Amino acid sequence: MARSSGTGGGPIPIGDALRTVAGRVTQTDLLGIAEISAVWPSVVGERLAVEATPSTLRDGRLVVSVPSSVWAGQVRLLAAEILERLRSAARTPVTEIEVLVRRG
Repeated sequence: MARSSGTGGGPIPIGDALRTVAGRVTQTDLLGIAEISAVWPSVVGERLAVEATPSTLRDGRLVVSVPSSVWAGQVRLLAAEILERLRSAARTPVTEIEVLVRRG
């Protein structure tokens, strides 16, 4: 049994806990995000790759996390070019880029 993180605080069956975690993991294309992460620095350049990191991929939507709105603007400005470069550099289809500012 695993401990519940809910307000009840009681144990929950381990199978339920594993199904919850597995459900979260399968929502992201893990192989696709691994491939994109591997080519990311060559696609966006070393400097931008340090600040903007691919975090999740689902149904062709790549979520890129950045530390500030300034970097978010930069990624949004370059989104069309990044998509074009990803099409050439990776087999994983990416149709859209969503930018998420990380909370510090």
